[in-house]
Amino acid sequence: DTCKNLIKAISFVPGDSNCALLFFETVKKLIEHIPNAEMFKELATTILHSLLKMTVKVPLLFAPAIELLLASNSSFCGRLQLEAVTVLSRAYNMMPYTAAITSL
Repeated sequence: DTCKNLIKAISFVPGDSNCALLFFETVKKLIEHIPNAEMFKELATTILHSLLKMTVKVPLLFAPAIELLLASNSSFCGRLQLEAVTVLSRAYNMMPYTAAITSL
């Protein structure tokens, strides 16, 4: 619960570029260092919602967030990937990304 609350809190920081980039790096490192699949499964939704919230606030994160979600070694399952890419694509009027993920 502490980790979930920390992830949520971080996504509420102001949406300036520096904070957004630090947030994104934190999320990437967190994903890389979660010790097991069960813990990741427990945190995946919280991580994803926080990433989406920050990405919608700061368009600078759009491309890296999409790359993270679509990476072939992505830890996010297909359903979460599709939901996330759909949200970002709609937010930025870029629906071709949705087609890319549905083909996975």
